[in-house]
Amino acid sequence: MTCSSCVQYIERNMAKLAGVQSIVVALISGKAEINYNPSLTGVDKLIEQMNSLGYRATLIDSPFSAFTKIHLRIGGLNSEIDVNRIESHVISKTGVESCHVSLATSIAIVEFSPSAIGPRDLISVIEGLGYTAEFSSKDDQMKRLDQSEEVRKWRTTFLVSLIFGVPVMLIMIVFHWILHTPMHPENQTPILTPALSLDNLLLLLLCTPVQVIGGRYFYVASWKALRHGQANMDVLIVLATTIAFIYSILVLIVALILRWPSSPMTFFDVPPM
Repeated sequence: MTCSSCVQYIERNMAKLAGVQSIVVALISGKAEINYNPSLTGVDKLIEQMNSLGYRATLIDSPFSAFTKIHLRIGGLNSEIDVNRIESHVISKTGVESCHVSLATSIAIVEFSPSAIGPRDLISVIEGLGYTAEFSSKDDQMKRLDQSEEVRKWRTTFLVSLIFGVPVMLIMIVFHWILHTPMHPENQTPILTPALSLDNLLLLLLCTPVQVIGGRYFYVASWKALRHGQANMDVLIVLATTIAFIYSILVLIVALILRWPSSPMTFFDVPPM
């Protein structure tokens, strides 16, 4: 979550889920308190709905659960196939209410009835499938609430955009402000081939990584928002940068095909900015 619009977006869409009576989302703490009817919906459905909105959700506490809940650390997970295999086998056992396995954290959350099956039985089921299983410590549960992965993701995105964005700004200053002045009309941007100037070539090469690598998370988030009929800041960012980037490529291609005498005006600088 990045702003109050995200809070309203989550509250509005989560409230539509059958069984949800009320929801309050706190932007600063990154937590949501949901009152729901356990006979109509469950924790797994709430988490699935939250994930489908484009936000990663983790259960902190559930006062409605009449079952015992344990966290198991699973070893040997390589893909979603492993996740589905473990979940299907564990849920099929008598007394198991739910089983949710996270590939990212290698943690399995299992709700079960102690009178029908025990924790050791659950571990045996998982180990019988060829994986290792052990009780998750409190430290492991705290790591699931840690935002370090999210911070690392956005730091990488920022650094990629910064590395390629700073040269773009320098090119704009040199070629479009310093060279193109009424006092020095003889200083023109070098033309490499008809319709392709040096500055446009450099801008294309530098802006493409920013648009593709730096903007990939915005594309994912905007797609999830549009699937639910919403237009948030992610959609706005993607729309503006994509239009500018695609237009610049198209006008450059047309200029090259028609062999214009001068290079066209492009907007490759929009994505880094």
